[in-house]
Amino acid sequence: MDERNGDRSNLENTLLSADDRAKYDAVCKCILKERAILARILKETVSEYANCSIEDIADKYIEPESISSETPVARNLTNINGLSEEDSTTNEGVVKFDVKFLAKSPSTDGKSLINLFIDVEAQKKYSVSYPIEKRAAYYCARMLSSQIGNIKENMNYNVLNKVYSIWVCFDVPKYAANTVSRYYYTKEDLLGKFNKIKESDYGLMETVIIRLSKDDTQIGNDLIDLLHGLFGDLEYEEKLERLDKLGLDVDLVRKEMDHMCNLSERIMERGIEQGIERGIERGAELAKRELALKMYKKGTPIRQISELTDIDVKQIEEWIAEKE
Repeated sequence: MDERNGDRSNLENTLLSADDRAKYDAVCKCILKERAILARILKETVSEYANCSIEDIADKYIEPESISSETPVARNLTNINGLSEEDSTTNEGVVKFDVKFLAKSPSTDGKSLINLFIDVEAQKKYSVSYPIEKRAAYYCARMLSSQIGNIKENMNYNVLNKVYSIWVCFDVPKYAANTVSRYYYTKEDLLGKFNKIKESDYGLMETVIIRLSKDDTQIGNDLIDLLHGLFGDLEYEEKLERLDKLGLDVDLVRKEMDHMCNLSERIMERGIEQGIERGIERGAELAKRELALKMYKKGTPIRQISELTDIDVKQIEEWIAEKE
């Protein structure tokens, strides 16, 4: 079977079987798995790629086979499909990564390549009960520990490769909107100077938090403007026009963008419908409450009010208690 057809089938199965929000999440992940998108994210957030072209990152350094084929991927061969997105240990439970893959980058001497384990997460809700930074650090720790499996007395820690956890956060409050932060290990000499150890031997974990504003405002930063173009609330044609101006081949994500726009409209419409339904229900309840209280004020017994209005006696008693 053609690999592209299999990938497309996985996505289509998700779109057919899941609810609208799950479908939307699946399409977001498919877009993030596109190497052309990942390359732009890595270019702006991963120091090892600062001097690399976007084309080289996408075509030479991201490992095409580094994400499990069991995860839904986009329909074309420029999409990555490699490391398992699920990390499971007996004592620590299961962590599911959105987009986890292996990439190589030029070493500091420029003569060899080094391995990087990278996780890219789409975080819909920024304001949660814990700092996103803590969760990102935990994901890094899991990726690092998973490289050596069971700890043994004579463990070869030379096998450890650097890990990155990059988070694209939506629905960010104004005070944090359109900001990007990097968190990493660094060395500080507390006494004397020690320069015999390479940074690559201790700087093994980095997290990057990208915070997108709720409003789609172009700020002149290619990465932020690209992500707003991909995931913001623009009209379909506006999205494609912006992505084209930013140099992205829109044909790579056109189908997924189409799915996303349709799902956004359906989610919004359903939200409006649910709001209207709740409003109608709330209005009817208030009307019943006012009627019951008026009847009680005029001396009608509670049980008689219940019989006339079909409202439970306990409910009427609660309303009366609240009023009094």
